Amino acid sequence: MKKRGVTMPNKQQPPARASTGGKTNIQRVTQVEHITVNGPLPHNTEAEDGLLQACLAEPEATDRALKILEAEDFYGLVQRTIFQRLADLRKQGRSYNPSLIIESFQDHPHCDRLELFILELGPFITGGTCTHFAKIVKDCSNRRKQIVFHHKAIETAFNPAEEVSCAY
Repeated sequence: MKKRGVTMPNKQQPPARASTGGKTNIQRVTQVEHITVNGPLPHNTEAEDGLLQACLAEPEATDRALKILEAEDFYGLVQRTIFQRLADLRKQGRSYNPSLIIESFQDHPHCDRLELFILELGPFITGGTCTHFAKIVKDCSNRRKQIVFHHKAIETAFNPAEEVSCAY
């Protein structure tokens, strides 16, 4: 059995003419030979950074963001790690400021990278934009999940678990 690759260029055929009771109906016929996803998965780095800025400016913004998303919804690993720390502190009922968050990463293997990232996010002015950015981050996360789900479905369709034979 020949295994098909997962690449996706569409070949379009010229319009097919179908006759329907005296009227000519033109239909577009599309053949899909391979499936390819060329490009990064949906994400919005500016929204992720903006959400972290809002959360670092105002701990209550993290509470509002947590009603919309969770750390796993972040595409960037650094952003996900920082948001998880903010979420953990808020779930414990604790408040924080950027300096405390930086100190909380002292034992983390990427402490210097996380500290620099947080410092570059500043200044931390308001948490008022958190809901806006949280919705954008969640939308991108949902689209990534849909792509992964459909990719698995396509692979399963091309590689059935067992051969089906038709005996007449």
